[in-house]
Amino acid sequence: MSSGPGGKTSGLFYACAGGWYRRRMHTDDDLVPPPELPLPGFYYHYKHDPEGAEDHYAYELVGIGHHTEEDCRPEDSFLAVYRPLYESALVYTHGRMFDIRPLAMFMEKVVKDGKEMPRFTYIEDPLLIQRLSHKRDRMYFF
Repeated sequence: MSSGPGGKTSGLFYACAGGWYRRRMHTDDDLVPPPELPLPGFYYHYKHDPEGAEDHYAYELVGIGHHTEEDCRPEDSFLAVYRPLYESALVYTHGRMFDIRPLAMFMEKVVKDGKEMPRFTYIEDPLLIQRLSHKRDRMYFF
């Protein structure tokens, strides 16, 4: 049993992302991925500075995962799995781990300096992709 809103104890609620949510049982029919999925490949996070190092806030999206338990909000059940391509990233320094965030958040727009922009922008420049591929190989596949 868990403590729900208002201090009530109930197995009908669970905590996720700082809030309480009514438990919803999933069925296989509920597990439909969003119609638009990001392409695997290289992305810049909106914090990337085009005047700075080309690998800073650069990431490789390696896939989409699914939360297998019922204890998270349905809208957060699909997850973007990605890895940083700069050595100072926390998950890299702690053992070359992956970053994971809800897919909806990965694909959402954010506001920076009063302008709306994608949180992650797909990198299409073939020469930059080649350099980032080499960087990834050095960092993760030594």
